[in-house]
Amino acid sequence: MRTLRIDVWSDVVCPWCHIGKRRLETALGRFEHADEVEVHWHSFQLEPRPPPGATGGPSWTRSPTRPGRRPPSCGP
Repeated sequence: MRTLRIDVWSDVVCPWCHIGKRRLETALGRFEHADEVEVHWHSFQLEPRPPPGATGGPSWTRSPTRPGRRPPSCGP
């Protein structure tokens, strides 16, 4: 039996990466040969630098408008 290997690089704080993860899990749950698939997860940081013009230390990382973060109007 041959195994299909899927390598996924994902940022754990990226909401779009989370959506993709859930969709992959759903697809594999419906796939009749899911037992022949190996998923290997790798961490990846989409934007490791502060945005242009950011000052100070880690406060920019808590900004809801930082790339990869949802604005407050999107809910919890």
